[in-house]
Amino acid sequence: AIIVYDLDAKILAWNGGAERIYGHPRAAVVGNSLYNLLPPAARADAVDLVKRVLTSGKAATEVAQRLHRDGRPVTVSITVSAVRGGSGATYALISTERDITQQLRAESEMYFRRLADRIPALLRVEDVNGFAQFVNQPCCVFTGRPRDALLGEGWLQFVHPDDRPRYLAECATALSQRARLETDIRMRRADGVFRWMRSVSVPHFDV
Repeated sequence: AIIVYDLDAKILAWNGGAERIYGHPRAAVVGNSLYNLLPPAARADAVDLVKRVLTSGKAATEVAQRLHRDGRPVTVSITVSAVRGGSGATYALISTERDITQQLRAESEMYFRRLADRIPALLRVEDVNGFAQFVNQPCCVFTGRPRDALLGEGWLQFVHPDDRPRYLAECATALSQRARLETDIRMRRADGVFRWMRSVSVPHFDV
């Protein structure tokens, strides 16, 4: 995305890349203040970035939060440079912005997976229906099964048949109440032996 704005932050140019990243058509934003499109918490940083460019005369780069037209947060890498006239005086700024939301999400997920695999405990992430979306490496070692075999309802086959109905009922109740659940269940180890395990489930809800 390329955005050009004057020293009062009035948008002078807004290319197709900006339309794709932020969802605002060119006609709707040119002539308006750039700061009106920013989340309130990001405006002070945006002003500071401009001051740094004007003071140093050099391009400045930062990672910032922006908003899509539909309200979705967008994380972007921004490089702002001065646009100078024939006299050498700065009369506008050009901002090159790249959407790195998916990149950061992928890096965050990779970091979580690596961290989870190092935890000396069985860790499982489930969706609202109780289907496992992720299990860590200790789960695979304990059960002797590959990760893919434990996803969905695969992990449930390792819960003792006598404990399974009670456990699922307790999970459903805890989820409906948005409550933490601590309970004891027996799980079958790779050698076929059932071991008592303390299961701790903590629900996570988007704000």
